[in-house]
Amino acid sequence: MRATRTNKKSKKKLLIFMLIVVLITSLVVGYLYFLTTPQYSLLKITKAVEKHDLPTFEKYVDIDRVVTRLVDYVLEKEVKKISFGSVKLEKEIVKKIRPNIISYAKNEIRLFVAGGNIKNARASNAQIPVTSFAQDSGLEHLQYKGIEKIEKQGNTAKITLKIYHKRFKKELKPEIKMKKIEDYWRVYEINNIDSSLLIIEKLVSQKIKELHKPVKDWFSKVLPQKNIKIPKIPHLKEVKEIEKVVRDNWNYINRLLNQKLS
Repeated sequence: MRATRTNKKSKKKLLIFMLIVVLITSLVVGYLYFLTTPQYSLLKITKAVEKHDLPTFEKYVDIDRVVTRLVDYVLEKEVKKISFGSVKLEKEIVKKIRPNIISYAKNEIRLFVAGGNIKNARASNAQIPVTSFAQDSGLEHLQYKGIEKIEKQGNTAKITLKIYHKRFKKELKPEIKMKKIEDYWRVYEINNIDSSLLIIEKLVSQKIKELHKPVKDWFSKVLPQKNIKIPKIPHLKEVKEIEKVVRDNWNYINRLLNQKLS
């Protein structure tokens, strides 16, 4: 009888031990699997920016490829806007200014990650121009909020991110492409640039309208009245120039392009 009870207790202990082993094994396997997922790589990118760890950031983000593709896309779009009337001339202009813009953008991103903010980046390299890519593109105002969705196909993945724009209090959803390299994932391309830039452009336009509202309100009150002398409003005729400056602060490539052509 005692032997039977002892045997039952032994089996119960063995069962509990096996369950613990299975649980621990599952946790370890799950954690090891997580280390090889796109989610973990994105987490490492976020931590690298927070800790100003440039080597880790460059491990998980192919800066050269991302910036080159992005600059090529924006340059093509902006050159067509100016319309030189000659495809050959457009290609020559792009060929001339493209290397400088790509080099400038790469350097600015590296400075931003290593320095943590624009002021620190400036202090680390006094030769860099005061107007920076990171500042103009609004990098300082962007906050990573998580992942919207992931679509994996073999060793590649398309991921929709949730990025919060702190200045405009708006959520953006850029798409990035990642490729698996050994046991980790690396960002190599950014998609849907058009939609993200369009959203920012609309937000800037809205902000400009808000800045112009006092002037418009003043005109609506004054113009209907008779025999009233309209006082001069300082810089009113420069409104278009103000708009241009604001827009250029958000689209650094367009500004750089205009500088190169002037």
